[in-house]
Amino acid sequence: MSRLHTTTRCPRWVTRHRLLALLALLSAGLMMALRWAGADAGFQSTVLQVPFDERFNGYDPEQALAVVAGMDTLQYRAYLRYRLLDLLLPWTLGACLSGCLCQLQARRLARLGWLAAAVDTLENLLLWDMMLQDSAPATLVHLASGVTQLKWVVYGLTLGVLGVVAAQRMLRRSASAEQGDG
Repeated sequence: MSRLHTTTRCPRWVTRHRLLALLALLSAGLMMALRWAGADAGFQSTVLQVPFDERFNGYDPEQALAVVAGMDTLQYRAYLRYRLLDLLLPWTLGACLSGCLCQLQARRLARLGWLAAAVDTLENLLLWDMMLQDSAPATLVHLASGVTQLKWVVYGLTLGVLGVVAAQRMLRRSASAEQGDG
């Protein structure tokens, strides 16, 4: 077996239907829990309106630092809960997306799910660093904001690829069924 072949194989555990369903449910549950924790952190009443992670357009240092500095103890604890939950989501969602692409025989493209998880995790680490500092440097906030935007691009690309691959698979099945009937 060549080295190239072994690097393009999908792990068996990620292609099991029950596990994929569990990963999808776990990801959805984590997303709902994040919405709840983000609401408890009081982001709706700030200039950002939503937690940093959920801002497609990023954020600037003045806004971000003002939001963190303006949190009371309960809001800060809720945001800590948000940050902790968000350590799990990238990997459950990434494994789910990767597994779906593997199920569709798009083994090389399945790496996009893991790439999305890695970028999301980097964003989370930067946000932890920003949150734990009394006054985070503007360069850290700009970097975190840029990685947040990159995360959304990678997740969007991964979902787009998944949609295209699924559509191709359905079209192939439809064409082969028509040939069988003809």
